[in-house]
Amino acid sequence: MAKKKVKSEWNKLIKAVRGDHSKRFNEVLETLPDDEFMVHFPKILEYVIPKLQRVETDKGKEQDTEIKIIHVIGKNDSKD
Repeated sequence: MAKKKVKSEWNKLIKAVRGDHSKRFNEVLETLPDDEFMVHFPKILEYVIPKLQRVETDKGKEQDTEIKIIHVIGKNDSKD
């Protein structure tokens, strides 16, 4: 029974963050002076659009790279 209550509370929080709290947060952002906005906005942005993970490659090894381009022509698209 406790797991259902916890899940229910998480669902309420998710709904609030996506709804009422996001509206309120946007209103707060609108009131910030530019210098404060530029401090806080990048931090928030990372929650909305997470950074891509960088993958390092071994630059000492040569790698074969093959790019295949497939163009499909349908019956209505043929040039005959």
